Amino acid sequence: MTRGRRAAFPHVFFLNRQHPNMPDERTEPTSNKPTGASLALAEGQLFFRHFVLRRFLGRGPLGIAWLAHHEGMGRDLTVRFLPEPWLYDERILTALRGAVVRLLEFTHANLVRVFDFVREERAAAIVTEFVDGESLQELRVRQPQRCFEVDDLRPWIAQLCEVLDYTHRYHEAVHGDLSPGVLLLTKRGDLKVADFGLVRSLYEALEHDETGSVSGTLAYISPERARGLPCSAADDIYGFGATLYDLLTSRPPFFRGNIFLQLEQAVPPSMAERRSEFGINGAPLPAEWEEVVAACLAKRPEDRPQSIQEIGIALGLMERHTPRPIAPPPPRRSCPPGLHGSSLQCGDRRPRDV
Repeated sequence: MTRGRRAAFPHVFFLNRQHPNMPDERTEPTSNKPTGASLALAEGQLFFRHFVLRRFLGRGPLGIAWLAHHEGMGRDLTVRFLPEPWLYDERILTALRGAVVRLLEFTHANLVRVFDFVREERAAAIVTEFVDGESLQELRVRQPQRCFEVDDLRPWIAQLCEVLDYTHRYHEAVHGDLSPGVLLLTKRGDLKVADFGLVRSLYEALEHDETGSVSGTLAYISPERARGLPCSAADDIYGFGATLYDLLTSRPPFFRGNIFLQLEQAVPPSMAERRSEFGINGAPLPAEWEEVVAACLAKRPEDRPQSIQEIGIALGLMERHTPRPIAPPPPRRSCPPGLHGSSLQCGDRRPRDV
């Protein structure tokens, strides 16, 4: 489908993390096969010459994830096996391979590092850093009132602002699927953002389908994204606001009924009103946090904050001056040590948007 003729209500990839009450991605499935796949995965199996499967981690929009030990490196990594039907769709494979190549240049400490795209006759997978921790979605559910207080979130949201400022400003790249489920917390308490740009790349590979397609987690995508318009930094800003709303109230702005229609027409209650509706007690929410979240959720992109830096300053989480320029990383001339046999040429340079 062309950009000029998009469906009014295009198909949406409903991801496992789209609703707080859906089964957690790390819940052990009755079968370790992706839907429609014939590939059986089990502990101890060897894939891609180097990776020995250790344990199942979860299901997600890009397939199923396993903890695997790289024999040559002596290191544990996450191997995300793509659904088997995708092995026969070169559009999808090319899009994801290209996204991985570009992500090799992303070196921020608060991003889950992407190392390789690997493929053999029976499987294809994306290899990433293994984060031994939980998502903010999982942690939120375990809070006494199923939500956080502002003081709990300050250090993590500050890190989120820093990493999004880095990707937007230096790489001119957007995540495209921000939600509490992609914000991982390490054992040391550091925030790591997962799945950067990968779901968006999948969407772009399929955007010429006759039926139309929209990627993203429905409860957190912007109105324009729900209409099938191209992804931009304004979508990340909306997703940032929807994510904060969820973490502070226990639900995203719209979570029941016709979400498409609400994205277009409805204004969510303030976070204080939503907390009162759910009987949540706690410290009053700072006025600046209410104002920033409401601004991020504006229907029109031009009515939202125009940068993550603007948001960080308004929340009191970033310095009130222009950050010093970020030095570009050196060109990659070889694959990361121990990651060989990939279809990638790690020295390739591609367009910056992921």
